[in-house]
Amino acid sequence: MKKEQIDILKEVFEEWLQIHDLDYDFWIYPGEAWQARGEKVLQKAEAVLAFENQLVSILNYTGPWDIEDELQNLAGGFGYYFEMGNHWNLGFYPLDPMPNFPAPTTNYSQLLQHQSWKAKRERILLRSARHCEECGIEGPLEVHHCYYRYGRLPWQYPDGALLSLCRGCHDSRSKDELRFRMFMTRLKVGALKQIRQDYSDQAKPALPE
Repeated sequence: MKKEQIDILKEVFEEWLQIHDLDYDFWIYPGEAWQARGEKVLQKAEAVLAFENQLVSILNYTGPWDIEDELQNLAGGFGYYFEMGNHWNLGFYPLDPMPNFPAPTTNYSQLLQHQSWKAKRERILLRSARHCEECGIEGPLEVHHCYYRYGRLPWQYPDGALLSLCRGCHDSRSKDELRFRMFMTRLKVGALKQIRQDYSDQAKPALPE
């Protein structure tokens, strides 16, 4: 795995952890760094996610979660899958065969025709039972990215970064998200953290069951 892909994979898994308030006590190692630790597991992995947070319980003891499926889907978006090593680490290995990713010059409309995006889109529609996650009406629906990161393909995002929306709500949310980002320029970092904390205290996002 190239260093650039490790960096992007780290970003996207860190985002998943942030979405679920699990972004503490975790580390992502390139394969060489993990091997240098002398660990007895995952020695051929190209990257390793190690964690000492609630994810240990979620992946090992909690029960019939679909989180492992979501994380495998997330890794698959980069051409990788993971295996458990100890109960506190995951090792990433390349898929065989490696998927064919579009050329960097591929335009966005073409990317949305890629099978990987179609599969991701279907995941989000199934999650919402094909109802708009803003107003609740039933289809037709579009899948909205709540944010974009440079260098990402459309499917290289956590499920929690995507929403099923009807056309009207999609248009409205895109405009309101832009207005909110423009409003954020007036705020100091401390205020941004406080807004997030206040909202989390009122409506803490639940992990899927």
